[in-house]
Formats: sequence, C-alpha cells, structure tokens
Amino acid sequence: MRRTALLLTLAAFGTVAAQTRDALTPESAFVVGFSKKTIEVTPPSGDKRVIAWQDIMQVAVRTTDEGPQKPDVFWELHGTDDAGTIVFPSGATGENRLIEAMQARLKGFDNKKLVAAMGSRTNQTFVLWEAPKK
Repeated sequence: MRRTALLLTLAAFGTVAAQTRDALTPESAFVVGFSKKTIEVTPPSGDKRVIAWQDIMQVAVRTTDEGPQKPDVFWELHGTDDAGTIVFPSGATGENRLIEAMQARLKGFDNKKLVAAMGSRTNQTFVLWEAPKK
C-alpha cells in the first residue's frame, strides 16, 4: 500500500511539474527537427516551416528586454529569397540537438557570440554564422 501511495505521489508530482514547466516555458511547444537535407520548425499552430541546409544564408539570435515574463531569445534562420526566414524561440523542443548540428555543419559558427547572446538582456541581434560569399 505504501508503494502505491508513493507511486501516486510521484505521478502527481510529475504531472504538476510538467504543467508548471509548460506554463513557464511556452517555448517548448515549438518543435525543431532536422535531417541531412532540411530543418523543420513546427509551432503550436501546427504550420510546419522547412528550410534546406543549403539555402541557409545566415544564422542569428535576436534578444529582447521582455524576459523573463515573455520569450526573449529567438533563433533566426535566414535563407535565400525563395527560402525565406524561419524564427523560433530558444527553449523549443529539439533546440539543443539543432545547435549541435549547426556547430558541426556550419563552418565558422561563432560559439562566443552564442554565449554572449544567451546572456543578453537587451534588444540585440547576434549573427552567429553567415554563408561564404560566392
């Protein structure tokens, strides 16, 4: 009986923790994924955006002074004119894996600027990578 009570308590705590996390980080409702050819971002609305790795011209992080009550760090993947730009908040599900992939795939990805961006509390844009000029 004690084991059942413990399991119920742990389950209830897990539910409360998940609800609290979701309430504190609506950014996690954005889902980021990638393959060898593309990056996909699905916002809570379900309107998936896709950009090909080869079409990315610039990777930037935009910060605002609106945190912590509102999302205040945003990734911007700027593509060719045809590809457009994809923006998603830091804290998106899958973000860390995408960062690792960008660090590995995009030669010259600036990790020092990434650290500076994540510590910023002002309105700024940090360009972390740009495609080589052709």
